[in-house]
Amino acid sequence: MECALVLTPDGLRGPKRVTWDGAVITAVEPVSSVTGAATDRVLAPGFVDLQVNGIDDVDVAAADGADWERLDSLLLAQGVTTWCPTLVTMPLPRYDAPLARIRAAMDRPAGGRPAIAGVHLEGPFLGAAPGAHNPAWIVPVDLDWLAALPGRVAVVTLGAEQPEAVAATKLLTERGVLVSIGHTRASEGDFDAVAAAGAGLVTHLFNGMSGVHHRDLGVAALALSH
Repeated sequence: MECALVLTPDGLRGPKRVTWDGAVITAVEPVSSVTGAATDRVLAPGFVDLQVNGIDDVDVAAADGADWERLDSLLLAQGVTTWCPTLVTMPLPRYDAPLARIRAAMDRPAGGRPAIAGVHLEGPFLGAAPGAHNPAWIVPVDLDWLAALPGRVAVVTLGAEQPEAVAATKLLTERGVLVSIGHTRASEGDFDAVAAAGAGLVTHLFNGMSGVHHRDLGVAALALSH
């Protein structure tokens, strides 16, 4: 495929010819010029979206059947090629049904659709910045519940001020789950402890967390300094 521009590790370069074999790019070569549709063609890696609660009129927590094809189409139209269906805070027993539906979506045959990297649980073990989450459903960390999570869970957002946040982070990271700090007003000490335990991400920076203050580093500033 000839392209006016190709996004490479060195930035936008072009014009280029890109050759691939199956799912593997085998060559990216310069060409003197391009013509026709290639003059407007920009080739770039697909986006990876780690937090998709829903799109348009489709709620991930309720998605079933044809909803997944609609999500596939809407995501691809935005350039997303890998994503995490994200479940917000709800009572613990209510997670079983949407987790099962997401697993069924992940088990579909591979095709021209964005890949599901795993489930993102945005709650219910959040902190003191609930945002749109129902505060009544935010609960203390339940280590047994976390230990029993299905292997399809890839990301868990939790509040670093939770009393068992460090233990939860260690448990999850040992299982290969990415722990993200979010919906929190954690102190510097709590943030640092959870980060040291293995947390590697912050959920929607500046949104749902304490901000930046010159006398008291909020979570946003702590995240930027790590």
